[in-house]
Amino acid sequence: KILNVSEQNIRESSLDFFPKHASSTKVLIATEGPAAYEKIFYSEQYWRLVDDLFSNLTRSISIKYHPSLQNKPLGIESPFESFWPIEFIMNNTPIVLGVYSASLIAASQNKHTKVISLLNLVEWKTEDLKIEAKSFLDSDNVAKKRILYPQTTDELYFLLDS
Repeated sequence: KILNVSEQNIRESSLDFFPKHASSTKVLIATEGPAAYEKIFYSEQYWRLVDDLFSNLTRSISIKYHPSLQNKPLGIESPFESFWPIEFIMNNTPIVLGVYSASLIAASQNKHTKVISLLNLVEWKTEDLKIEAKSFLDSDNVAKKRILYPQTTDELYFLLDS
């Protein structure tokens, strides 16, 4: 007997395992893996920005930690287990934020999701690393057209409110 499994079947059968909070999340922050914070960009500025978002946004905001990120800075708890695939969680999320993870590319494939990269709002260890990260995000034709790159925190908040 051949097992016929489609992505839609998996998605539908998996929804029972994810909390109802996933459907009420309006802004989802997808964190990077630990190597990003150690070698690619400076984490202090990133975590200050995340803390600011949690403090100031009136919308329902949640964070999804990368599975290999052991330390949860700022003590912000996530309603999602780190091992859950973010693709299931962000499927119905109106806004997904991240720096340069593949999650942003995946989110950009959903035409109902606004995808925002914080690439210009964090301090990079080198300009070459920043260019490489942007090239990675632009490597997907849909993502290249749909991912937004605010230049300032004011612009970020404008995008979050529009």
